[in-house]
Amino acid sequence: MQEINIVEPFDGNEDLFVPNYNQNIFMTMPTAFRMLDVNAVDRKNLFDNKNCKWMLEENECLDAENVVNVIVDSLGTQQFPQADRLFKIYEKLNGIVLSSIFPTITSAAIPSIHSGLPPERHGIMGHKILFPHLGSVVDTLKMASVNAPGFDLLYRSGIDVKLLLLERGIYTLLNEENVLHAELLPWEIAGTGLSHLLETEKLSIGYSDIIDGFSLAKRILEKYEGRKTLINIYVGLMDSMSHIYGPYSKEYKYAMDHLEEVVLNFTKRLNENIAKKSVLTLFSDHGQDGLEQGKKMLVKETEIKEISNFLRFPPGRSGRVMHFYVKEDCSQDVVDWLTKKVGDNGLALTFNEIQRKLLPETRDLDAIRSRVGDVILIMKKGAEMKTEKEEEENKAEIIEKTFLGSHGSITLNEITVPYLASNINRIKNFIE
Repeated sequence: MQEINIVEPFDGNEDLFVPNYNQNIFMTMPTAFRMLDVNAVDRKNLFDNKNCKWMLEENECLDAENVVNVIVDSLGTQQFPQADRLFKIYEKLNGIVLSSIFPTITSAAIPSIHSGLPPERHGIMGHKILFPHLGSVVDTLKMASVNAPGFDLLYRSGIDVKLLLLERGIYTLLNEENVLHAELLPWEIAGTGLSHLLETEKLSIGYSDIIDGFSLAKRILEKYEGRKTLINIYVGLMDSMSHIYGPYSKEYKYAMDHLEEVVLNFTKRLNENIAKKSVLTLFSDHGQDGLEQGKKMLVKETEIKEISNFLRFPPGRSGRVMHFYVKEDCSQDVVDWLTKKVGDNGLALTFNEIQRKLLPETRDLDAIRSRVGDVILIMKKGAEMKTEKEEEENKAEIIEKTFLGSHGSITLNEITVPYLASNINRIKNFIE
């Protein structure tokens, strides 16, 4: 894989990298549209990149009747080789590497994939971030205030959460072109949380296991054969295993073997007439890195009180990135406090420093600053900072809940992901 060639170091740091906006995950959905001959004119797609275009054309991805996007949460380029057969097919079909976005967190990355925009354009800047007009830090995965964290509380209270978006998505184009669209997700999240922002809640179909998910996709393609169809299958299994057991653990490998078997069985079982008119893509929103015990920092209650004097709201969090909403003229105080606390394990930066390098397409500076924060803490490889309260919340009665992997930052494996795209009949030719 050539992941190091598509991203550049961030301000000379050896283990932090800048997103590449010419070969990015937010280009994947407009690319799928192009495969179906639906033109999202104001969105970048991978056909505009000559290296990507060559691979897509070689793998017969144009003039498709169906596109099935397999979006695997937490599959970095350094994790992907654990998929033995799938990785070999990726290499034989000249798979490419894409850059993720900042922060490398699902709450920001999934809206980027579905809208065809980077976070600073759609406005969902992280996992737990401030929305000033709501007066609260919001958990964007649950669509609820962190002070009342039940699922979909904002939505169920009558708030039109789509107003949180700075720019709307592109799925109305599919309706205009009479393209069938289905979103397949684990049943517990289907039609909830981010689905309201993506405008896909009515298109969401829950599945019980990925076997069920891919079987549903097969049934949809068979039932609507002859009609253009876009199916997105979200797979969260790898993310769960990576967080709890680590991104290179045996459990992650077991999950990868399961996913690989299901994907390849799906392609083998698909009717040949449908397969020759169908494209399958497989990619991720971000990767993960392992957490090192010696680099886990805990902020005590007394320290929280100390820094809270500088803050307008409690900090937000996007995994290994923290967002600080700072009182006027106090940004340098917060930067100094954080720098002393994390040492060489992280970078504390002002919004202006972050925006210039990591959020280059910002149009509404005030809106993005109010959400991403006045000061942002980016943790380096293996490091994480949490509060005593957060640590306490992770403890279970029978066995303590451990987290051995995380993401949100911009290390190489967090910010580079594989992208495989091919006509399904071509994939069949390489299945052993």
